[in-house]
Amino acid sequence: MAYVLRQMYNVYRTYLVDYSDLKSDDLPMVNSPITIFGICALYLYVVLSFGPKFMQNRSPFRIKPLLIVYNAFQIVANIFVLFYGIKVTYYQGTFNLRCNSPTPRTDTSSLARQQTLATYCYFLLKVLDLLDTIFFIVRKKFSHVTFLHVYHHTGMVFGTYVASRFCVAGHGTMLGLLNSFVHAVMYGYYLFSAVNENVKTSIWWKKYITQIQLIQFLLLGLHFSFGIFAKDCTYPKLFCIVMVLQNLFMMFMFGDFYIKTYIKKKRV
Repeated sequence: MAYVLRQMYNVYRTYLVDYSDLKSDDLPMVNSPITIFGICALYLYVVLSFGPKFMQNRSPFRIKPLLIVYNAFQIVANIFVLFYGIKVTYYQGTFNLRCNSPTPRTDTSSLARQQTLATYCYFLLKVLDLLDTIFFIVRKKFSHVTFLHVYHHTGMVFGTYVASRFCVAGHGTMLGLLNSFVHAVMYGYYLFSAVNENVKTSIWWKKYITQIQLIQFLLLGLHFSFGIFAKDCTYPKLFCIVMVLQNLFMMFMFGDFYIKTYIKKKRV
């Protein structure tokens, strides 16, 4: 038993401590894997079990003022992350479409710390995005809580944790920038919908937002594929492979949603 525990500790020490970025040691929520696993586990429990049961015999909560504030904040926050990320990675840093190496884990320069902060801010936005599902639950919009929705939110939290803790900036920056832009547009739609519910009946809004998301997945799939084949690129090829597969999967899922919602229904 002692041997098993020692080996488990060695694995933890090797992969979750020795390879971690020193600049993230003091950042809340990413300095311990226990915290992030706890957040994801709590989220899944609330949205898949506790939340629906809690709301089963209750009337939908009226949270319009909260939604307006939340969506407005999300727009501002995503725009901030977008431009701050461009500033500290592509403007002050180096840009190479074929490959961008991550910030060295021992680099504590001012620019490296700013890049760490940009990555961390993006991670915090993905944690904040989990409230989307909670708001669906308390308004009893259970049909919105799909596998794709829950999978995407959980995966983004875990993925941005990995980026903040082990692979700051580099080739993965493009994901944060494109995704922040898409979310600024998406939360703009949510804000207008919260202010004026008639906006929801304007189907072209949702249609083009989905198209933007599909373009995002295509561009990111291509972007990470460059990192796979760049021989002198120090950005982890495993991360690139995972992200290519992930974006292909998301293209398939969103594409299926798009066809069923905007093409087949239109024909009917």
